Amino acid sequence: STLSSALSSTPSSSMSSSASSTLSPALSLTPSSSLSSSASSTLSPALSLTPSSSLSSSASSTLSSALSLSVLSLSVLSSASSSMLSSMSSSVSFGVATHSPSVTVAPSNKPVIDTFATSIPDLPVVVQFNVSSLQVSEGDGNAVLGIKRSGKTDVAFSLIIIPVPFTADASDFDFNPQVVSFPPDEDTISVVILLTDDVILEQDEMFIVTLNVTGRADGIVVGSQDVMTVTIVDNDVAMVNFTKQSFEAYERDGRLLATLSASAPASFPYTVTVILTDSIPVSAIGGTDYDVTPVNVTFAAGVTEVNFSIAVFSDSIEEDVETLELILEIDVTGVIPSVPLLAQANIKDAPIVVISFGESSYFASEAQGVMNVTLTSSVSLNSSFSIVVSLLQSTPVSAAGNGVDFVSDSLNATFAPMEQESVIMIPIMEDDVVEDVEYFGITFRLRSTEMDIVQSADDAVFIAGDITLAVGAILDASASSGFPQTQISGSSVSVTLDDTGLIILNENSSSADVTEKRDLVQIQFHNSTYYTNESLGMLCAVITVIGEVNKSFDIGVVPLPTQPVSAEGGGNDYDSSSLRVTIAAGTSSTGVCIPVTRDHVDEGVEMFYLSLVLETFTPRNVILGPNSLINAFILG
Repeated sequence: STLSSALSSTPSSSMSSSASSTLSPALSLTPSSSLSSSASSTLSPALSLTPSSSLSSSASSTLSSALSLSVLSLSVLSSASSSMLSSMSSSVSFGVATHSPSVTVAPSNKPVIDTFATSIPDLPVVVQFNVSSLQVSEGDGNAVLGIKRSGKTDVAFSLIIIPVPFTADASDFDFNPQVVSFPPDEDTISVVILLTDDVILEQDEMFIVTLNVTGRADGIVVGSQDVMTVTIVDNDVAMVNFTKQSFEAYERDGRLLATLSASAPASFPYTVTVILTDSIPVSAIGGTDYDVTPVNVTFAAGVTEVNFSIAVFSDSIEEDVETLELILEIDVTGVIPSVPLLAQANIKDAPIVVISFGESSYFASEAQGVMNVTLTSSVSLNSSFSIVVSLLQSTPVSAAGNGVDFVSDSLNATFAPMEQESVIMIPIMEDDVVEDVEYFGITFRLRSTEMDIVQSADDAVFIAGDITLAVGAILDASASSGFPQTQISGSSVSVTLDDTGLIILNENSSSADVTEKRDLVQIQFHNSTYYTNESLGMLCAVITVIGEVNKSFDIGVVPLPTQPVSAEGGGNDYDSSSLRVTIAAGTSSTGVCIPVTRDHVDEGVEMFYLSLVLETFTPRNVILGPNSLINAFILG
């Protein structure tokens, strides 16, 4: 109706004849409330054909205003107009590169409407891991990683996958980068990373995998899940048990050593506990015979066998073997007990054997050819053992050795099992010379050289008794009686030892016996046990001198391993080299230090022996005291 009014207010003379003739019939064809399809088709070309200059200024203004009204103000559109507006509305609502429609007069004199023509770009391809974390078993042998993409699927491209060690290292998985192809028309692909299935007990370990696009890959975007964490769950176990079902020690040792073994090493340290309890029936008594405190045994990383010790208490009571039980307790993931998880520990009384000559003097006639000398043992042992007996020539010479008056070679006095006496026979030479009584010295040494150490299967401790030096008297073959007292009646000989040998004294005594006078010097350690801490780097002991020392001399100190071995020599736990210690004239004590090694290994108490040894040139009147073999303990 607005359009009609506008047109009617314009004089027809203001229009060109062709415009007027075309427009008038179109508007008069239908009521102003609606436009028929025929009217619409007539109106559109009429408007486009009429130059704006053919309208009067008022008509042009009114018509322009009318045309600028919203399309939606028209109550009814013809099907053709409705279709065109629907297309225009769709272009506007898409919202991409749109612009306002306009009606223009084309050079071809045909109406052209810009219908919001738009170019929609392709969406990018997004590639990423399908999950951010993955858990696999070491026994699977590999980890399979999924990669997915979204967007266009007809594009092929390459990816680089880089595994990075974290708590897992190169020994646990293949850390080499991989270049993989994502083929077209595939939504997902898989990547395999090899795992190492070892026999080492490990805690859960992780490594990280990163994802990147290789080279030029226009339109390929890495998504937010470009990193994956892979956790390797260990499939190994370590079975721990005692290395044997029974361990033993002597009461005097102060401790009992036992050993635990693991079937596989672990990559981390762990601790198990050994519980100590009385056996049934009760034999060893906790707190009296042994320390009942549970023992924590730590396996360092990579270690499969560990020694530990149990403190045992020494007493002066002669006892049978005493037994306690060791029970293994484990509370460590991946560590399980295995047979035997119960062991026995036996504490034995170590026999102390005192060796001595049976007499202080022995006699023989040249005619007899031998002199029988007896050694005694304070204890009968289950096994045999031997003592070295040495023969000493006097100074000045009385009886001559080297086969002149007697054979001066050293002899072995062997004690048979369960025997407490051993007899040695010293060869005596007969000659045609009328002689007085001839004398020589007889002694024994439990340790005459570094290698000559008395040992027995009973692990007994050997110490010297009261009579370690005896006198041998050779009677001339022309004597009328075989009894020594007859031959030496009215004469007495006292002997003593110095640093040169046997000296004959006081031959004109009224006594009918051969007696012995000894000015002996006794050497021993001051204590029977010494301790040190590994961190101090040495263990020191005191050597005491009992008797008067008129001249300096040397004595040997030899570190020895226990049986079974606890502390190891050769520099592992201590320096096992023999030492020579000088005893200065007039001294009553001196010290000696044994280097010990700080190895930074978590160990229990370790033990070795220290032994005093008489050197080749040690004076003959020097003997070893009861504390000549002692225990040395290294505290971890």
